Amino acid sequence: MVYFALRRQNFAIVALLLLSTVQARLLLISFDGFRPDYLGNAQTPNFDQFVSEGVEAEYVVPAFITKTMPCHHTIITGLHPESHGIVGNTMYDPVLDDTFWFTTKDTEWWDNGGEPLWVTAKKQGLTTAAHFWPGGETATNGGYKPDISPPYNGSEPFRQRFDTVVEWIAERDIDFTCVYITEPDAVGHAYGPDSQEVREETEEVDDILGYLIGNLKQRKVYDTTDIIVMTDHGMVEVSRDRKIDLYDYVDPNDVERITETGAIMSILPAEDKTMKVYESLKGKHPNMSVYRKDEIPGRYHYANHRRIMPILVVCDEGWEILANFSAQSESRMDLAATHGYDNSLASMRSFFVARGPSFRTSYKAEPFDMVDVYSLMCHLLRLEPAPNNGSFANVKDILIDFTSFSPSSRSSFFASGLTSTISILILNLLA
Repeated sequence: MVYFALRRQNFAIVALLLLSTVQARLLLISFDGFRPDYLGNAQTPNFDQFVSEGVEAEYVVPAFITKTMPCHHTIITGLHPESHGIVGNTMYDPVLDDTFWFTTKDTEWWDNGGEPLWVTAKKQGLTTAAHFWPGGETATNGGYKPDISPPYNGSEPFRQRFDTVVEWIAERDIDFTCVYITEPDAVGHAYGPDSQEVREETEEVDDILGYLIGNLKQRKVYDTTDIIVMTDHGMVEVSRDRKIDLYDYVDPNDVERITETGAIMSILPAEDKTMKVYESLKGKHPNMSVYRKDEIPGRYHYANHRRIMPILVVCDEGWEILANFSAQSESRMDLAATHGYDNSLASMRSFFVARGPSFRTSYKAEPFDMVDVYSLMCHLLRLEPAPNNGSFANVKDILIDFTSFSPSSRSSFFASGLTSTISILILNLLA
């Protein structure tokens, strides 16, 4: 049997060759409104263990505006909102002459030239699933949508959602899965980021992550799955005495439509009233900045789309602008916290942690932009990325890059890799 005994020094060679032909699955998880500092303000043993075995970014700069729909579509496409067209949680399209809401699934709203990762993956032969990810139920880019994308059900318990995701990975061998969890955003809005309720919800989210990890381990897929956990935006405290009423400055008859309120306001003036509305607001309050569309700062990447309204108001951190205080509910006036502000603010930052066979261990990464995550995920899945605004160079340091892999060589790499590995293994066995 001596001919079938591998020499010890050849184990490393064979192991590396086997690793180079095995593609890890990818699981992307978004916890809505999870500010990075929440992890330091609560007991989070599961996150702590996860980070010790993987990587953590100092922070991620989210998209502007720092709201759920734009940021999630930036994560999944690598594009700024002005490029992918999901410019708000609510928006008006003058070509469609229609308004977008959270529940909108029509293709014409989501199909704006950007390519979600599940489309990129499916075009290149991988299987995909989206569990309540914004846009995941809609066919785009010529009819592509995830292989599995159940309709949104906000009442489904979080643990049940993760049971479903683990089944997809373990039983159906899905290559890329993304899942969206609505907390701790809602608790943050209701009680504020520094509240005991948010600390308790953070610990509940940690328990949910531990539950997921336990299930993945039980199904023996934890160590063969690359897992990214991140959020879309942060959260900051607001108060009733830091609110601005639009109609204290502007005649309601001069406004045709308002599509976003709060941290920012998007205004479509009535016909021929743009300059009047602009001049009524510009410089009139010390805690808001007012821009015509052609004045919006370039760093926001928020000007070149028809769904961006002619006038944008951006409030200072902690301030809000609403239309007609008397029409607002008491709960809206007493909202404890919100988001949507300037994406350079520390309070709006996203967190990013990751673990798996492709990631380094106990590594603290420099900050990067949300648009970079798409390129990272394409690399993990051995995909040629669609055109995007991000850069893999900004995130490659978080990976164990033991091969000089090029996404464009994916097909030939995997076609030849297994054959080469078997051939070398046989040679070593006979040596």
